[in-house]
Amino acid sequence: MPNKVKVEANTASLAEHKLEDVLISKKGLDSGVSIKIPSLERRVRDSLYEVYAFFKLGRNFSFKEPKYHYISYKDGNGKEPQLLSSSELAKLDRTNKVRVVCISDTHERHESVTIPPCDVFIHTGDILFVSRKKSLHCNLKKMEAFNLWLGALPATHKVVVAGNHDIPLEVLPRAHVTKLLSSAVYLCNQAVVVEGLRLFGTPYSSGRSANRAFQSKHYLQEARQELLKLHKSGSPVDLLLSHSDDMNPLDIAASSGSGASSSGSGSNSDDGNGTQTIARMLPKVHVWGHHHNKQGSQWLQQAQQSVLSACAVIMTAEYEPVHPAMVIDFERRAVRMSE
Repeated sequence: MPNKVKVEANTASLAEHKLEDVLISKKGLDSGVSIKIPSLERRVRDSLYEVYAFFKLGRNFSFKEPKYHYISYKDGNGKEPQLLSSSELAKLDRTNKVRVVCISDTHERHESVTIPPCDVFIHTGDILFVSRKKSLHCNLKKMEAFNLWLGALPATHKVVVAGNHDIPLEVLPRAHVTKLLSSAVYLCNQAVVVEGLRLFGTPYSSGRSANRAFQSKHYLQEARQELLKLHKSGSPVDLLLSHSDDMNPLDIAASSGSGASSSGSGSNSDDGNGTQTIARMLPKVHVWGHHHNKQGSQWLQQAQQSVLSACAVIMTAEYEPVHPAMVIDFERRAVRMSE
């Protein structure tokens, strides 16, 4: 293996994260970014942080039957969630259903989660743990292991959004990340249509964590702009996927609705105050994570429409991976089939 591997990367993000095993050069033919093989000292530090993670993070390899936070979505009518065992979940009739399974904040304990057979699997970020403390070389090995796990999941489609702990996904170029997560569709302020559902994913989050990947405000601004473009093109989003609840769908829809009203165009609103614009901008479901103490779901009401807000973290505030995965069944007849 060579002593360093040259890649194209986001040099501004690299400098901000102060990754020690990366060389940044702007001189002539040698311009670019090189990932160095870590020194012996750096590898020892990586090993020490592995020991720290071993004791800090719970493992939850339980002999108990897995439980799932289950929601049957029927036209946004606010059905209450249920806590179902895997055997109870397996007995449900999936005829004409699209099953979506969501998790977030696995922090290198993804193997502790049992994923049931589904049409769409979603992970909304924080794949890694203390990525800022480890070498980029070590973090890439972690990502490769995560990708292998993704490939073995019983899901037809897999979709991944990054989180603030996932530094490699910010500093490396999109082409490199796409290869790194080849078992899934990686969304960074982008949309994709799977099983008739349009998903939009953004990695933006805020907070006090020292792990600060994707916390620049430009990710939030770009996400808002891209969502508005989708709305204007007649391509509303069914599932908004974000690393945190900073991307509140009610706020986005309200600001877009007021903007349409103030422009005087009248094309997006029949009542003059943007109510219909707001309704059309609202997704069916907002899936997010980041806040370990907010796991669960609730129905939000706006413009006579319900939005299911689902915090799909598996970690508790003490980093124990005990929260159940979210399972949402959609009626296929209610799914937008525009593409």
